[in-house]
Amino acid sequence: MKKTFNSRLILILFGLMLTFSAQAENGLAWTELSKQQQRVLKRMQPKWDTLKPEQRRRFQKGANRWLTMTPEQRKSAKHKLERFKKMSPEQRQTLKQRLQRFKQLTPEQQQRLRKRKQWFDDLPEEKRQKLRQQWQSKTPEERREIGRASCRERV
Repeated sequence: MKKTFNSRLILILFGLMLTFSAQAENGLAWTELSKQQQRVLKRMQPKWDTLKPEQRRRFQKGANRWLTMTPEQRKSAKHKLERFKKMSPEQRQTLKQRLQRFKQLTPEQQQRLRKRKQWFDDLPEEKRQKLRQQWQSKTPEERREIGRASCRERV
């Protein structure tokens, strides 16, 4: 009797192990999301089961970020998403490549770029437009040289 009990216990444990393993491979189930995450991701619910595990994790992470944003940050995020939707496939690809390059920078380099962007955003519109025109009139080599010089200044 004890042998039969142990055999059954082993089979039950093995079955549970397979179940948990399958769930881990399939990723996060919709029911495992918090109510707040489900509210943020409600548009995704119909296709949630078709998403890859990595996609589900990214959406969960995005929902968590959204839930911690201020109303002002949410407004900005919505605006950026709308701009992204209006981009051509080529523009989107360029943006994705730039983001990948940015992620490869050191935290110090990333911070420097963020400060530089903030400085630019704080300029009056006319000044930003003038700087854009000046930059666009430069050759690719001139732009690279400006970038190299800028890096040398900070070392």
